[in-house]
Amino acid sequence: MKWIGNLGFVAELAANLFRAPRTEAYPLGPAPEAPKSLRGRVRVEADKCVGCSTCAQVCVGDAIHLQEQEEGVRLIVWHGRCTFCGLCAYYCPTGALELSNEWNLSHANADKYTMVEDVLAKYQVCVDCGTRLMVPHGNVFAASAIGTDRHNQMNSPRCDACRRKQQARLVMETRL
Repeated sequence: MKWIGNLGFVAELAANLFRAPRTEAYPLGPAPEAPKSLRGRVRVEADKCVGCSTCAQVCVGDAIHLQEQEEGVRLIVWHGRCTFCGLCAYYCPTGALELSNEWNLSHANADKYTMVEDVLAKYQVCVDCGTRLMVPHGNVFAASAIGTDRHNQMNSPRCDACRRKQQARLVMETRL
């Protein structure tokens, strides 16, 4: 007779027959709202990227690859390999990467090669000698990480050798 006392679940089962479901209707209904702190799809802002490869170095899932091209550095983020840990966004010195709260990344297997974020960080050219170089683009944090003298040359970028020559000219002019 002791087992009759353990049948309390029958009353709960009978009560649930007359209650509305507690689950979301997704995918048949509207998608539930994602929390603001959710780490979802990686977004890259090309104008902030300086091609330093820090994101690729810290990526746990090896989802970020950089390729040098004629006009700049191509940054490719494979969302199928991304673990959404957020290390790339945390360690990016210019804040070019961020994790959105877009969580619905389901796709057909045939589309797995299109689930990429492909961005080109363009080179700038030295105004004196024409050498290609990467210069930070207007980010205050980048100035602290890379150096203010390098950051202040957004309008007239110079390579290291030409910048040294320019600094030497300025020193000589101030001494005379």
